[in-house]
Amino acid sequence: GLFGEAQRFPARMKERTACFAFGQVPAPELEAHENVELVLRPQRISIAAASGPSDFHIVDVRFRGSHWLVIVGTNEVPGAALHVHVSDAQGFDAGMPVSLSFDAEGTFVFPAAI
Repeated sequence: GLFGEAQRFPARMKERTACFAFGQVPAPELEAHENVELVLRPQRISIAAASGPSDFHIVDVRFRGSHWLVIVGTNEVPGAALHVHVSDAQGFDAGMPVSLSFDAEGTFVFPAAI
């Protein structure tokens, strides 16, 4: 498809930012909308060990041939999962608290379908 292995998440706009289960993404062009949909490319999400308390944790790490798939869960929405692709999974273990950041080039925000 157009977005490859992208994941979709519902989000709510707050102060020019799309807020969803795994964080926030700037979206000033959609500030007039209350509900939006985020489309995220897993290879454009950055993940790191959390430097303090975190709502996000690693659920599983799987080798996929050309990359590692790190599945991230959140305390905010039990059962929700975010897929992140990394080239090296060393240091990433199940249960580990993590921080996430989203690359604008791999993040797309659309008005939610009514």
